[in-house]
Amino acid sequence: MIDILLGFLLGIVFIIDIITIIFIFFFFHATNTCVIKGTRILTRKGEKYVEELNVGDILYDNSKVLKLKSCFTKEIYEINKELKVSSTHLLLTNEGWKKAKYLKEGNFVFKQSKFILVNKIEKLKGEFGVYDVCVSNSHTFYANKYLTHNKSI
Repeated sequence: MIDILLGFLLGIVFIIDIITIIFIFFFFHATNTCVIKGTRILTRKGEKYVEELNVGDILYDNSKVLKLKSCFTKEIYEINKELKVSSTHLLLTNEGWKKAKYLKEGNFVFKQSKFILVNKIEKLKGEFGVYDVCVSNSHTFYANKYLTHNKSI
């Protein structure tokens, strides 16, 4: 009787584990705030490709890279043909922080030292290698000269 009960409980635990793995894969797979491979990040020593960043690197404002995670997403947004980010990546606009998926042509985003017009925004579908960057202090960093926010990993 105990063997049957233990077998039943192990079966339930196994099913819960499978459901958890599936949930984590689908929920976190596309919701990270990420920049695409090849994005230039402004550090204290100049620009560095995101894939060349290391934990501990110092950024333009003396923030530190705390965590760096590579993952994949099936959808990215290309802003002004200059920056490619995940749909939930935050950019500073003249209306505050806004997710890339909510940007529209005609909005203004902060690039270098001023707000510029979003002339073109395009949703791209495929399988994209992206990097989730977590930084200290302000939690902001410049990606291809656009001011972005990392939210958190």
